[in-house]
Amino acid sequence: MIVFTIYCPDNLIAAVKAQISILIEVVEYAGLVEVVCLNTTHLLRDMMSKVRQTDHRLWLEMQWFATQEQQHLL
Repeated sequence: MIVFTIYCPDNLIAAVKAQISILIEVVEYAGLVEVVCLNTTHLLRDMMSKVRQTDHRLWLEMQWFATQEQQHLL
């Protein structure tokens, strides 16, 4: 199964979930199977998360996303 994952900070999660039907349509058109929306702020604060150890670049990118203002990301 091919999954399209969207990582969003707290301040963007509601806006992304409001557009999830459009995102699902685009993902299905691209031939992918599923859309998953994850809150980066919660993932970064989760002490059980292994992202920092397993994927350093993703962890740094999530740090950047979590610290940006909403108008800079949309």
